[in-house]
Amino acid sequence: MEEWNGKALARADLATGVVIAALGLAVVVISAGMPTFVERNVNPLTAPGIFPAVIGAALLLCGAILTIRSARKHGVEGEARTASAGAGRIATTLVLLLIAVALVGRIDFRLVSGGFTLAFAAFFLDWRVAGQALSRKLLAVAFIVLITGLLIPALFETVFLVRLP
Repeated sequence: MEEWNGKALARADLATGVVIAALGLAVVVISAGMPTFVERNVNPLTAPGIFPAVIGAALLLCGAILTIRSARKHGVEGEARTASAGAGRIATTLVLLLIAVALVGRIDFRLVSGGFTLAFAAFFLDWRVAGQALSRKLLAVAFIVLITGLLIPALFETVFLVRLP
């Protein structure tokens, strides 16, 4: 069973790395097509595509590293069970994302981001522990929900000057 879990994690890392790298590449390409406002004699570093391009490049790099590490460590062979388990996790993530996107603008963004993080943790964390280990997990989840619910929106509004819905 331990060997199967290692292969399953390797396949999940491989698929996740490919998706993240593709998303990062798409963001970089789309950002490159954004206007630069050169005709207005504006500093090129103030172009609206700079920040998304940096984020896209970071995603591309992280996805590539995850893909390469997974392929080197465990190879790319897999089983049908791994694919179906991965498909279920992807479907759950997509449903959570769609719910979160549907709620943006309808309720406060802090509640949406914190709620998404809480739901994600509830679905994907291994809760089969007891005692002090469980309380530590709950405390860690509460801390992360607090960060995503309060600090990330504050960061976007104060540092990036992006008003969130």
